[in-house]
Amino acid sequence: MNFIEIICPDCGKGAMVKIPNHLFKKGTLNAIKIHIESGICCNHRFLAFVSNKHKAIGYEKLDSVVLNKTRTQKHIFSLKTILDNFNNQIVLLFFRALLLSCPIIIVSEQDLSVEINEYNYFFNSLLPEKHLNPFLFSYYSRENLKENMNEISLILTDDLSIEQIPWASIPFDIEKQFFLEGFQIMDRDGQIYVMKVKISTLFDKVIYLIDSLNRIIEIERRYNRKIYKLDENQNDRIFYEDECDKIIIKKYGENITKLELDLIRLIALNRFHANIQRNDNNSKKVKKIKLPQKKIKNLFKKL
Repeated sequence: MNFIEIICPDCGKGAMVKIPNHLFKKGTLNAIKIHIESGICCNHRFLAFVSNKHKAIGYEKLDSVVLNKTRTQKHIFSLKTILDNFNNQIVLLFFRALLLSCPIIIVSEQDLSVEINEYNYFFNSLLPEKHLNPFLFSYYSRENLKENMNEISLILTDDLSIEQIPWASIPFDIEKQFFLEGFQIMDRDGQIYVMKVKISTLFDKVIYLIDSLNRIIEIERRYNRKIYKLDENQNDRIFYEDECDKIIIKKYGENITKLELDLIRLIALNRFHANIQRNDNNSKKVKKIKLPQKKIKNLFKKL
């Protein structure tokens, strides 16, 4: 991911927007054209032209865009529309990719730009504003896919064949719950609201875990400095699954399920790049710093 400064050509408001690396074709000097939807930078929709040096070099306003000859209404895709185009299992894969911020690539020889824009808009409408990923979906021909292939993308063809699933396999029970609760509501905006609340609640737990891990790293770093035991590899601190689970359970109680713990860790690992590893025999060999309780309290007060 690259953070690129985007400035709206209508109102001048700017924002740092994440642009996935796979959108930049290798060995080409051409700029890429990116649709900036409303809510990403401001309330306007526009095109941004980004150079291969990852800088915005131009913009184009989109006033009242007609998506195609038969579609004159902006952003009409709903959960039902997605289901009409894909089966249940693929939609669940889309939800998982959304939570993990994992790129979704559709392999097709047809021009899917209109559909891709709609998919990106719909799924991003389910995310809290600070976690938007406006380039979640993209499409490539078979030939171009070879140049843009990476191991972190969910890849499928337009005939619904799955070619790559990049994450660890855990059941989709939580995503299925989001999906079913949203589908019970006929109104499109109501669907989006219900699913967005569910995802925001889940993300709150993930962010609590990330903040807790960062606090532990900072406490250990300060303690090491205080006893003149500087550790050059402190930023490589590994957290094992059982450590993370204890932090979450202590905050949210024993009622949290194992599946939810697994998904929280998976989101922390993939979306927020937390250094989390599976429990194994090596975890017992890792020396954990034993901090005196009084010093821990004093250090926490200073953070």
